[in-house]
Amino acid sequence: MDIGDVNGDGLNETVVIDNNNVYIYQKKGDEFRLLEKIAGSSSDKYIAVDIADIKQSGTKQIFVTNMNIDSPDSFVLEYRDKKFVKVASKLPWFLRVITPSSGEPMLLGQMRGMNKPFDSDIYEILWINGQFGKGKK
Repeated sequence: MDIGDVNGDGLNETVVIDNNNVYIYQKKGDEFRLLEKIAGSSSDKYIAVDIADIKQSGTKQIFVTNMNIDSPDSFVLEYRDKKFVKVASKLPWFLRVITPSSGEPMLLGQMRGMNKPFDSDIYEILWINGQFGKGKK
């Protein structure tokens, strides 16, 4: 799970995943209510979720690391026109957002290794020319 303002209303939402669903909740006063459930397919296996404005669009994106069969098949959700939409899919990386000492969130990605799942280099993932791509190692 991760917490952040993912719909631009000035309030934090709580984003939670299970095997193949994304749940977006919001707490207002004493009420904790489900804003939206985004269902995946039965072959999905969501393993991580992070929130950050990596695109620097003013709206935080939701990064979901998904394993589909044997390979990463991650995707990114963003709030547009009063609904959450996929702005990137079929990303071949395990994704995680970190916040280094600079204070600016950084998206990291790692492809599946040949012999071991995490036996490959880690790259900064950047928003470049309208898509997510590898930056520096």
